Parts: sequence; structure tokens; C-alpha cells
Amino acid sequence: MDMIDTLLDTTLVGYSRVGFAARRLDVMEKFPRLADRHVVVSGATGGIGSAVARRLVDNGAVVHAIGRTPAKLDRLVGSMDGHVVPHLADLSSMRDVRAVVESITATAPHVDAIANNVGVMEPQRRITAEGFERTYATNLLGQYVLTEGLRPAFTDGTRVVFVSSGGMYSQPLGDVESSQGDYTPTHAYARTKRGQVSLATELSTRIE
Repeated sequence: MDMIDTLLDTTLVGYSRVGFAARRLDVMEKFPRLADRHVVVSGATGGIGSAVARRLVDNGAVVHAIGRTPAKLDRLVGSMDGHVVPHLADLSSMRDVRAVVESITATAPHVDAIANNVGVMEPQRRITAEGFERTYATNLLGQYVLTEGLRPAFTDGTRVVFVSSGGMYSQPLGDVESSQGDYTPTHAYARTKRGQVSLATELSTRIE
């Protein structure tokens, strides 16, 4: 396998369906049933978030799906046989984040896991109505406020996951609101993703 791994890592094949098929792990087949577990998934209406939500529901969890588009949330709920609770929110708005915390705590007796998955890469530097750069507000600040807001509902075994990116290695931690120099979308995105890793490390010392 070492030779295969090296070949996949050094060619574009590793980033194709062939590489995925060779590397994929059937971890969900080894998961315990998740009945009565409440899991919060942000960015749940597409991509990784949708796939995570679907597998959690397949394993019996109640998924609290956060999305900012009503029609996409409706399609997500309608496409699954299990229990999905939709929550409409734009995580770049701290007002929305606080509202969705209230919505989740009103419908979930406890929170067993959070998948902080939502992410954006704004093509231009945009400031929210609350005064935050939008990539930072969505990818980092909103996820922190969401996680902290839900902490009173945590159980002893609650897990918090941040979906970062390998792109974070290209940027140092700092200037997370991209206020210095020219704005570069990929750099802004990568800095917030590095910030997620640092945030996860910090939260691991606070959440026991």
C-alpha cells in the first residue's frame, strides 16, 4: 500500500474518483446506531454537509440541519427517510446564529455533536451589516458563536468537529478579516480555515 499511496499522492489520479475509491474508509458501517442522538450540521444542504446529514440519519440520529436557503432545506428534508429538523440561518449574521441557537435548544433535549461544516469563499471583500468581513464571519466567528451558544445543551460525550481544509497550510494565523493589503479570496479562505484548527485546539481545553 505504501507504493500505491505514494503514486496517488504524486499524481492527479489521487484527486479523482480512482483515488477516492482507493482511499475511502467504510467507517459508517462500523458506527454504532445513533438513536436518540441529536447532531447539528451547518451547511447541510449541499456537498459534505448533505452527505454527513444523510449518513447520520441512516444511522438513526436526529439531524438539526442549518441552511440559509428555504427551498434547499425543504429538499433536504424531503429526500431523507429519517428525522431531519430544518433551521434557517445565515451564519455570517450573528443575529441569525443566536436565533438558531434558540431554535435548536427548543427542539433538541441535548446536543450530542456539532459538525461545523459551512464555508464560503467570497470573491470580493464584503462587510456584513454587523461590521464583520463575510468569509471570516461565516467560516470562523459564526461557528464559534454557534458552538458556545449550544454548550449548555452538551452531554458528557458531546463531540465538536470543524471541517477545515488543506489550504490552511498556505497561510499563517492572523489577519482573519483580510483587512491588510489586497484581498485574495483563496488567502482569506485559507486564513479562516487555519483559524478553525486553532479554535478547535483552544476549545478542546475548555470543553471536557
